[in-house]
Amino acid sequence: MTQISGSETRDHAIPVATTQGTLRRMNSNTPSQKVTASAVAAAIVQVLAWLYALREGQPLPAELTGPLTVLIALAVGYLVPPGSREEIVEIRRS
Repeated sequence: MTQISGSETRDHAIPVATTQGTLRRMNSNTPSQKVTASAVAAAIVQVLAWLYALREGQPLPAELTGPLTVLIALAVGYLVPPGSREEIVEIRRS
């Protein structure tokens, strides 16, 4: 269930703004668990590419490390579940 303006709830995962002047957003300004995991995965890929370059004496081509970083970060972001306190709320603009 998704909380909407305090007490009203809906059964679908992503609320649809039904009235004009409403805004959907996360209930917190902190990064979501999925975003954090994706960013950490991207950093790990880059560190591993750097360590490979130190060991082998030549860096991996940027044409490989760039897409590899994006694909792994995307996969991690997809596989990591949302945090237990993360939800989308609907805010009414004044």
